[in-house]
Amino acid sequence: MDEFITAFGRYKRVMCLKFPDRREELDIYEAHMNELYRHFGPTFYSYHKMFAAKAETALLIDGVIVDWSKYDSALLTLLLESNASSNQNGQGLDKRGCQRKTHNGAEVCNDFNVDRCFRQSCSFSHVCKKCFSDQHSARNCQKSVQGNNRRTIPNRASSQYKPVVPENANRSNNSKS
Repeated sequence: MDEFITAFGRYKRVMCLKFPDRREELDIYEAHMNELYRHFGPTFYSYHKMFAAKAETALLIDGVIVDWSKYDSALLTLLLESNASSNQNGQGLDKRGCQRKTHNGAEVCNDFNVDRCFRQSCSFSHVCKKCFSDQHSARNCQKSVQGNNRRTIPNRASSQYKPVVPENANRSNNSKS
């Protein structure tokens, strides 16, 4: 737990330099991790890794800034149930906490959709997780931009947090990623 507190403290300092209004949110998250550690031991760190991965995915793919001060009760329940049954990956989630999807009978590669796949011989399908196109990843998908599905953190004033537009949102639909 001490290593987590040290590492998270560094992360929090860097984040608060850029986003000082998020300090309370991150302080609450740190308190939640302490509470999870007291009640469930090392399982807290599995929750942290999966929560952080989901937050990263939400930001990169959907442009959603996740409120870290709120428990992800579904993730926590899933993790505790899977811990009890000795299934560390949980049902329906990959190692990063991303929802598993299939297309044409093959599981879609979440690494490809979040950033890029580093496997030399990947057994997963390299298609967009949103529209199933083989021309781009979910990170570069125009579907959410065209549909204007961009959202902000729940319970935050929208004037404080502007929707994040994916880097490649201005690309034409014809370009390959």
